[in-house]
Amino acid sequence: MGFSTSKRVLILVPLILLVISLSSLNAASNFIDEARSLLKWKASLNQTNPLLSSWILYPGNATNTSSSSHLETNASPCSWHGIRCNKAGRVHVVNLTSYGLKGMLQEFPFSSLPQLAHVDLSVNELYGIIPPQIGHLSKLIYLDLQINLLSGKIPPEIGLLTNLTTLHLSENKLNGSIPRDMCQLRLLEELALHMNRLDDSIPSCLGNLTNLFWLSLYNNSLSGSIPREIGKLSNLVELDLDTNHLTGSIPSTLGYLKKLTVLHIFDNQLSGPIPEEIGNLESLWI
Repeated sequence: MGFSTSKRVLILVPLILLVISLSSLNAASNFIDEARSLLKWKASLNQTNPLLSSWILYPGNATNTSSSSHLETNASPCSWHGIRCNKAGRVHVVNLTSYGLKGMLQEFPFSSLPQLAHVDLSVNELYGIIPPQIGHLSKLIYLDLQINLLSGKIPPEIGLLTNLTTLHLSENKLNGSIPRDMCQLRLLEELALHMNRLDDSIPSCLGNLTNLFWLSLYNNSLSGSIPREIGKLSNLVELDLDTNHLTGSIPSTLGYLKKLTVLHIFDNQLSGPIPEEIGNLESLWI
């Protein structure tokens, strides 16, 4: 029995070491794939920010597979400016706000960064459309693309990002309607679409986003009435619908928004009396 057990141990030890080695090589390969995909996007941009000089993958690292630890140490993008990784060493955060980036999002590696949870590319000069591939970022919690030059419609694939709590697309040149697919973002706490060229009506299903505490749609070309369903947003603290083409009466259901401190609905074509229920908003700043 003792001899048999010893033989088993002698066989198992190399197998365990092989599994560990293969796992390390696979992890190192993931690092390289993520690094290469980010570098491809960087190459498509017109940027001169010296901080991005840290984004580099030495040629030797890309081809040397004999030492997984060497690859893991030197090929990982985790030390690059604007990049943070999770405990497994996968890219978790891309924060390049105010980096002077000029270019498109077409080459952004949406499908190559499966662990990405936080993207902040605000205050740059990104132009073109928001690609539908953005829907691949299934673990995304925070997305900020505000203050750029993005145009075209908001892709319905945004609705696939069901873990989002923050979505800022304001101060761009986005047009078309607010996609109803956005109503799938049940965890959303902040939705900022102001200062674009959005038209059509406000989807009534936004009333299902009951975690919202900030809804900002001002300075667009939105038309139609203010949906009564907005009154279901019991956690709402700020509601900005001003400077649009909204018509009809002010819904009495706004009186249910007990936490509301800011209500901006001026510069529209609203008609009728101010509902008595507005008097229930005791937290409202006047």
